[in-house]
Amino acid sequence: QASLSLPSVSVVMDAALAALPALYVLDLSGAGLASEDVARLACALTSTRTRLTSVSLANNRLDSESAALISEAVLKGPGCDGVALLDLSWNRIDSVGAGRLAEALRRCRTKLVSLNLECNDLQDLGIELLAPALRCCRSLRSLCLAGNRIGAKGVASLATALPHCSLEELSLSRNYLGAHGAAALGAAFRAPASGSVTEDVAVPVVACPLRSLKIAVNRIGDTGAEALAEALTGPSCSWLKLECLDLGNNLIGDRGAFALAGMVAQSRAPLVSLNLARNRLQQAGAEELLKAMEHGHESRLQTLELHGNVDLGDSFFSRVVMASRRNCRSIVPFDPLQSALEMCKAGCYSVDLTGVHLGAHGMERLAAAMSNRRVRLSTLILNNVRLTDRDMQCLCDVLSH
Repeated sequence: QASLSLPSVSVVMDAALAALPALYVLDLSGAGLASEDVARLACALTSTRTRLTSVSLANNRLDSESAALISEAVLKGPGCDGVALLDLSWNRIDSVGAGRLAEALRRCRTKLVSLNLECNDLQDLGIELLAPALRCCRSLRSLCLAGNRIGAKGVASLATALPHCSLEELSLSRNYLGAHGAAALGAAFRAPASGSVTEDVAVPVVACPLRSLKIAVNRIGDTGAEALAEALTGPSCSWLKLECLDLGNNLIGDRGAFALAGMVAQSRAPLVSLNLARNRLQQAGAEELLKAMEHGHESRLQTLELHGNVDLGDSFFSRVVMASRRNCRSIVPFDPLQSALEMCKAGCYSVDLTGVHLGAHGMERLAAAMSNRRVRLSTLILNNVRLTDRDMQCLCDVLSH
């Protein structure tokens, strides 16, 4: 009878530490690390020059002290300045650990892009400590705080920081926001962005570029949905770039659906995806959403999730597909010339514009893009583009220089 023998934690740690200078990704998720192992790793990360871009210690039952050691080594240490992703999800980090992490973010030396703290125990106090530090970490684009027992008080602190952050993706799913928490987020959307100073770090005036907000499973109900809809419809939220909104499993009924339908039809935010799965929508509310999707003057909605609303029959979902097809504003036409210009700027070596009828203006745009010193183009294909003599002269002038 064959048996499978897994390496011990010490063997895994020895191998990871030995290879540390050459690694780009360090993934010790579910490795069962003890506090002594974490201390060894933190010491190595502080003293070793690495090439790391991603560090994951998810699902290790780390306490706040261990998590703080790792976050301080990664974010403040001189050897990890290339780390863009830090995953500390599914551990046991509480408000004490959140305070230590906040201090590390304030003095962050790496250009951290993504921070995952899902399924810890930060609660309201931890978020109150963490939120002000987000203003200082201007490189952070994605933050996951799902499953942290966060209530309305905690999200209010986070909402205050949102207009001054660079976050593009925020997940607050599976918490305790309720209607008051949703209203706090709505207030943040209505607030104009302004400059501020946090301790000794000056924060410039930058509008919050939030593109994705996930607040599923938070029991916000109709009242919370109405608060969000009102905020996302108001003229003061024109600086928002929100594209994806997840409100799944939130006890939202027809009253909330009517408010959200008004938001879809009139919102200044370029909403592309709206998730209302597993709520309490009935036929009237769902019909209003379809009308807004199909006929709304500002609607760019491409995805509307309604599955799990038990009062909607199977035949209703085929109508969602038809409504999305009729919503011509949600169709983004492909511009091959613009794509080629962006490829030139990005340093591509080959561009093929076969069959693209450029015209005089298009050739001028192409010539201007090729005049950039950063262009590395070695192959340009212009078959069947209807060039005139003037176009050829313009092209020759660029190539001669």
